[in-house]
Amino acid sequence: MNAGADDDRYLIIAALRRHRVRFVVIGGFAAQLHGWDGVTPDIDVTPDSEEGNLARLAAAVTELEGKARVEGYPDGFELPGGIDANTFRRASTFSFVTRHGNLDVVLRPDGIPKGYDELMQHAHEHHLHAQHVSFHLAGLADIVRSKEAANRVKDHAALPALREMLDSSG
Repeated sequence: MNAGADDDRYLIIAALRRHRVRFVVIGGFAAQLHGWDGVTPDIDVTPDSEEGNLARLAAAVTELEGKARVEGYPDGFELPGGIDANTFRRASTFSFVTRHGNLDVVLRPDGIPKGYDELMQHAHEHHLHAQHVSFHLAGLADIVRSKEAANRVKDHAALPALREMLDSSG
């Protein structure tokens, strides 16, 4: 794992926490925090879709100088009109380039139809004492279920190790 990338992800998490955003860390970074030794370049979060929370999320992404991550724009594309709570009503997944790396906001992860509320049933609070940050981390079973449902090539490569971890933790 790249320590510099981890520090940047913790800075993204810290910004979300400063803005009191309710979210669960999902995806590859969550799998790493569960012990998976694979590589992932970004951080994925599922926020509570309550209007006030989405407004706080928008403020955090703005603080992080977030721009839409789109092909052909390596530094991101600034959304016309900026980012607000309505931004997150337009689709279920958003990819941002921030000053601390890539952030994906996934309101309805594959295989997790109720999003945040469903993830919170098995999430646990994860503490990073050195960074003075705590946040909710998706349960390993939910990470596996989502990667299975996504059915992406990169997930196929990770799933055997994640399933083994899940089997040994049960």
